[in-house]
Amino acid sequence: MLQPSNSDLEDLTVIDEGKLRFLSECFDQIIQWASETLESTPPEIRRWLRTHSVVRPDPKQFKISQERATLRTYVGYFKQLIYYAFRTGLLDDESRERHYGVHFTQEQQHFICEIYSMLPTGHEEKTSFTKDAEDAVNLDLDEELDNDDDPIDEDWDVVNVCEEKMCSFRL
Repeated sequence: MLQPSNSDLEDLTVIDEGKLRFLSECFDQIIQWASETLESTPPEIRRWLRTHSVVRPDPKQFKISQERATLRTYVGYFKQLIYYAFRTGLLDDESRERHYGVHFTQEQQHFICEIYSMLPTGHEEKTSFTKDAEDAVNLDLDEELDNDDDPIDEDWDVVNVCEEKMCSFRL
């Protein structure tokens, strides 16, 4: 297994901690929405969700079977996966494969770059998760790149790599 040194990680990491925190908040919001949706789903539908039969619902309702602590552990694992995917996915192909042995499909690389392009730059003043999410969805990358207060140079490198890759995805 490949084990890069800490100095290699610092040199190769191109996504800043603020953007990773934002991704973490987004994932927390998704988990919260899923939980609220499950809680608000009528019992009869939850019984149908749990069944394998096409003619009869299960006597028990579908529910989250893990304890809260277990769920938090799994959420933490998924966040680690997200961080790893973004930290490695924003590297150029050669560095990523040489240091980590990771290869993404074109579709995976496209999604990583597309999501990255929607993340706030960290220069704006944020007031709430909702505002951040709204800003991220409405972010116009071309306008952002024309702005004199653009992200730091390492973000430019990532945007350039992503733009190059995204062009190659459009067949």
